[in-house]
Amino acid sequence: VTVAVPLNDFIKARETHSIFHQNAKGLHKQFDITMDEAKGIVRACPECSH
Repeated sequence: VTVAVPLNDFIKARETHSIFHQNAKGLHKQFDITMDEAKGIVRACPECSH
């Protein structure tokens, strides 16, 4: 028996950002995470943190 664990909004935002590279404001609105969390995702991205 396998159980699918639902992903929380932060993880979904991080995974989506790794593909589409949205800005922090977009992540904040789309995934209902805090601006600090969204900015952290963008800062941690090697392509977006220049």
